[in-house]
Amino acid sequence: MGCGFVGLTNAILLAQDGKVNLWDLDFEKMKRLEQQMESFSVPSLKNSWKEICSNFVFYRDMYDFMDRTDLFLLALPTNYDEEEKCLNTTCIRETIEQILLCTQGREIQIVIRSTVPVGFTDQMKKVFDTQKIFFMPEFLRESSALYDIVHPDRVVVGGSDSSEELAAWIDRYIRCIKKAGGKPPEIQYVSSTEAEAIKLFSNAYLAMRVSFFNELDMFVEKKGLNSWNVIRGVCADTRIGDGYNNPSFGFGGYCLPKDTTQLATQLGEDGVLISAILQSNDNHKNKILEAIQTGTGVVGIYRLQVNPNAKALRQSVSLELFETLKESGKKLLLYEPLIKTEMKETVIVVNSVEELYAKSDIIVADRVSDELLPYLDKVYTRDLFMKKRGR
Repeated sequence: MGCGFVGLTNAILLAQDGKVNLWDLDFEKMKRLEQQMESFSVPSLKNSWKEICSNFVFYRDMYDFMDRTDLFLLALPTNYDEEEKCLNTTCIRETIEQILLCTQGREIQIVIRSTVPVGFTDQMKKVFDTQKIFFMPEFLRESSALYDIVHPDRVVVGGSDSSEELAAWIDRYIRCIKKAGGKPPEIQYVSSTEAEAIKLFSNAYLAMRVSFFNELDMFVEKKGLNSWNVIRGVCADTRIGDGYNNPSFGFGGYCLPKDTTQLATQLGEDGVLISAILQSNDNHKNKILEAIQTGTGVVGIYRLQVNPNAKALRQSVSLELFETLKESGKKLLLYEPLIKTEMKETVIVVNSVEELYAKSDIIVADRVSDELLPYLDKVYTRDLFMKKRGR
């Protein structure tokens, strides 16, 4: 239930080994998926794409869907609610209630794959007086979700006696990973509350890595040092490693900001470090803005995605910077093939990187791709790795 990138990625994996029912509140999305499935291409999978598609069953009637489903994977949105200071779990609560009402007397399981506050799953078990609800966090990057689900570092299963009650489901899950070309991962059986904490603390740690290397980058630049040399020296320590160490304009996207904010809220006064991560990220974005605004002339914006391979713009740092610059009155040009039509009415859009280069005095790019490498003399970025490659 829920056909965003998390739900659809799970569906593709599980369709390696039998039928998968799909349902989403957005009927138009369901219609598009049903019509376009065979045009998709996933060459990394061993099974043929045609065979995988034949195992999808799309439902528009929720009750029909529930009647024909035994194990429910919930991949529903849990946006952070600024007023309530908590992840909004209304959609999940209501969905669980509907499932339990429609499946009375049947043996079912409900597996939450959305990110939720620590303690939420146990709360749902008490509210609905059932032990059928489990929490299984996902650790997928939007730009490489299918690779991540086929090659997971670990599979975390949260719920009482989950090793027995979810045995058939876990067996199928691992079997599908093998069929897709992955290796059987370590399975960690923990309580649902421990699984929820694993998810939030994992994302908060990744956010911390981003902020740490952004602060390092800004410091060494101010001192006139070489960021590449310093980062390479720091990360040569195997205790530190190379993960999430390429400077950027800050962390954004759907998961890291809301998950870190949720954790900071739950930790309260004990969350000194986690709260500081959010403050550091805000400070860094402000410094990036100051650096861009001090210059004169036309500012060209190169892409608004969360990362180079993402096909969505939601809550990216580049989009946030773009909106702030637009409000400040800066003259802007934008190159973004994914742009929505309505945005074209408020900013000048160019159709190529060449045109962006020719008409801009400076090009702002959170991440540098191969197509931007010939134009680095005008590019402002903190992306040291690709910049190094270009020179």
